[in-house]
Amino acid sequence: MAVVYVGRDKLEQAKKYLERILKEDEGNIMANYNLGRYYEQEGLYEKSIDYYIKVLTTDQVYKPAMSRMAFCYIQINKKERALEIYENLALLEPKNSEFILKVAELQRDLGNEDKTIEYYKIALNLKGDKNDLYFKLASLYFERKEFLFAKDMYIKCIETGEINFDIYKNIATCYEKNGDFERSLHFYNEALKLKDGDIDCLFGQASSYEGMGKLEEAMHYYRMIRGIAPQDSRLFYYFGRYSLKTGNIQEALQYLQSSMTINPDFAYSFYEIGHYWIKEGNFDNALQYYSRAVTLEPKDINLNKTMGDMLISQGRYTEALPYYEKILELDPENKDINLLAGEIYFNNKDYEKSFICYEKVINKDPENSKINLSLGDIYYIRGKYNLALKYYNNCLRLEPESAILNNCVGLLYYDQQFYDIAVKNLKRAIDIDPHYFWVYNELGVIKRKEGNIEAAMSYFQEALTSSENDIMAFAYHNMAEIYYDRGFFEEAKNYNSKSLEKEENSSVYYHQGLISYNLKDFSSAEDNLKRAIDMLHNEDDINLIYAPFKNFKKILKKLPDKSDILYNLGNAYIKQIKEQEAMECFQEYLKIFPRGPKAEEIKKYLRDYVKNKKTLSS
Repeated sequence: MAVVYVGRDKLEQAKKYLERILKEDEGNIMANYNLGRYYEQEGLYEKSIDYYIKVLTTDQVYKPAMSRMAFCYIQINKKERALEIYENLALLEPKNSEFILKVAELQRDLGNEDKTIEYYKIALNLKGDKNDLYFKLASLYFERKEFLFAKDMYIKCIETGEINFDIYKNIATCYEKNGDFERSLHFYNEALKLKDGDIDCLFGQASSYEGMGKLEEAMHYYRMIRGIAPQDSRLFYYFGRYSLKTGNIQEALQYLQSSMTINPDFAYSFYEIGHYWIKEGNFDNALQYYSRAVTLEPKDINLNKTMGDMLISQGRYTEALPYYEKILELDPENKDINLLAGEIYFNNKDYEKSFICYEKVINKDPENSKINLSLGDIYYIRGKYNLALKYYNNCLRLEPESAILNNCVGLLYYDQQFYDIAVKNLKRAIDIDPHYFWVYNELGVIKRKEGNIEAAMSYFQEALTSSENDIMAFAYHNMAEIYYDRGFFEEAKNYNSKSLEKEENSSVYYHQGLISYNLKDFSSAEDNLKRAIDMLHNEDDINLIYAPFKNFKKILKKLPDKSDILYNLGNAYIKQIKEQEAMECFQEYLKIFPRGPKAEEIKKYLRDYVKNKKTLSS
């Protein structure tokens, strides 16, 4: 059953016939569908939709009705509804390029450019003739000022035989924006063969010559343009840029100001004035002009990089990051930007994003020692020690005479308790750089763990010949611990005091509190333990699993456990008959560490105190 569209009379007869069928069988799919087609032909799209809905009530996936209904929704400007239907059709027939393209076009009409690109790419894998798709993708990328992607698509157009003025001009612009001036000049010349005297291409030729450093050739074209379009804002911009390069500063500023007056939204005039302020050493003014430029052209890679680099030069790394991220949206494989962004992510402890950036760099440059080192750091932080060692050893292969790298690998082996291998690498670090004093501390710690106390003390004494406070503080503290373990509390106290003179930290205050307790100086023990807790609050955000190279000192500086501090502080209060303070201290212990190692002992103290109504000190 079908409506045959051959004249008005025939149509009316068919319509009446279909309506009679529906009186007897209101769910008849073909009758409802053909009536929908009839009203569609009449331009009554909403009524047509009603009949298509009746079809889909009976058969939810009747694709002809779905397709026609989507068409009708487009005609009455309900594109969101049409998009929903075409998306369902694309799911039902994932290899139907017609439905995929309909989704792409509707996404574009609705301003969803990312989705448009996604569906165009899907269609590319399905469609036989790809020329129109390459051109649509290229045009969309070009409009978005994503010139790297646009260039690739325009090249595909040319490879498949599509040649016209717009393709040549736009691909030339892409090459120019990406700094490939020889290719941009070639394609501008090709475009001018098809459209002689085009002002945009003449500007492009001049700019390409300027980019190649051929200023006289550039000026030849600028003068030619001045005869054609004397008030074009770009002309004043280019004259200003040329004058800056030739040292005519005042003339340059006048040209650039004229350019901004004619076209206040022309970003590159702001950029050039920013560049002038950089040369003058006025970074605040430069930043103001660069910021305006990148606001006007947010997808310009060079402007984003300039802004990011400017902020980096001022130590404003986190502020620089969004500009590098924007570049990576436009050019995901950019090695230099991945390197910069990776470092910022790493320093911000965003190791997942840092890893993604570094992997892209290492894929292009596997012999890059710095990136091997950073990837090793990230794997170490993730606890994947074998992979960390792989990258650290890559670094050592590339830089075998690096004391820092030998120390880095040695520390990793130390942390994994492979002391013999650790000592070998650490001694190698000292052989390379005898003044690398932190390594003496590390060797001292290992020898102490092995029970070779005399060798440990010898290494710590060597570390004390350093002039750096943190190195000396660590050595003094380790000497104090050795004397403490031997029961020489006065000597331990003296060394710890020297450590605190060089550098304060919670570990040394905690240890000093224990020493004072053993010397029965409970008031001093209380003071030191309270100080340890105060300092621990300032240090408790420190990640104890540090990358050896980035933070190799801290791998040995383990923070004291707060439960130990509270337990010993409570005992110091008991010894001073400060029952209330002891109660509060022990209650805080149980609140934070209800199953801590001393929890049962503390609970017994508290039960006895309440039950017998006697002081804890008794």
